[in-house]
Amino acid sequence: MHWQISGEIPDGYLDAMTQHPLFSVAARRLAAGMLAAAESDRALDSMVKDAGRFAAATWALQLHATGGLTLPRLKRLCAASGLLSPGRARAVLLLLQYLGYVRPTQGRARNEPARYDPTPALLQAYRIHVRHALEACRILEPWVDIVLARLDEPGVVETFAKLQGEGLLIAVVATDLNSPFIRIVGQRHGGMQILHWIIQSVEDDGAFPPSRSAPASATAVARRLRVSRAHVKRLFSDGMREGLLSQAEDGSILLPPATRQVVEAVYATRLIGFLVCAAKTAVEMQAAWQAPASAALV
Repeated sequence: MHWQISGEIPDGYLDAMTQHPLFSVAARRLAAGMLAAAESDRALDSMVKDAGRFAAATWALQLHATGGLTLPRLKRLCAASGLLSPGRARAVLLLLQYLGYVRPTQGRARNEPARYDPTPALLQAYRIHVRHALEACRILEPWVDIVLARLDEPGVVETFAKLQGEGLLIAVVATDLNSPFIRIVGQRHGGMQILHWIIQSVEDDGAFPPSRSAPASATAVARRLRVSRAHVKRLFSDGMREGLLSQAEDGSILLPPATRQVVEAVYATRLIGFLVCAAKTAVEMQAAWQAPASAALV
């Protein structure tokens, strides 16, 4: 498929992705990679557990690359997305400072809003996240190695973050933030990680999402994801009440057919998003790399 796309995902892309013979393998690898990335860095874990925090951190990198990260600019972008309020944007910026992910720029002009620079710690955390995602993408598109091999080079992860921030805003604006899946899984603390765990805890049956049930061990999930057992049980309970989850006779957790369709689309969309960012990153960086972008990207 052509990966130099702008705006929303074109018609046919989701179907082409989910029908790819290696989609199930790549999607499971993505789930495993997202859990591994969070486990490797406690600060990163605290960001990816919350959709709003992760979006704001990505947008912080995007703003830095496109004129500078300031609180007013972050507030405007968050408000435009509908995902975070301006007040929450301030709280996330304070959290980024606390985590050592951003720091005030030295020597700002009088009467201008304070600017912030991403630290090497934020760039490294984001690099870990992207690396795990691209390891899943390369199962589908081997050319991804072009970007994977250069992730540590100057400007690469910054360019990727800028592009992902732009795509993320488009995706969030087009998403129904009040849908049961988004409310209970997407926006719940650690919700997507719990979904990754459910997928990874089921033996690969060749389907994605897996049609078999997952052990409903709130204790095991809580221990693995570093959240409270009560929080996990509450998500399971709310998911069952909304019909997102069901329970087998032995007490294990099942993803009903309607939920499996949603989950399939979510993982397909994420894989497509990372592939688009990788392709665009390769094209934007080709001058610095002094080599033409692969014909597979355009």
